[in-house]
Amino acid sequence: MLCRFVCQIARSIISLMDTLAKSGNGYGDAVMIESADLLDRIAE
Repeated sequence: MLCRFVCQIARSIISLMDTLAKSGNGYGDAVMIESADLLDRIAE
């Protein structure tokens, strides 16, 4: 149950990052690195 919830959040974050990256405002990469870091911490 918790895993599914976390996975759903991860998917939402990824799609949000994708949108930011496509807008080309420079935030995309920073957000990508931040959430990758966050996902690593969740996975541990």
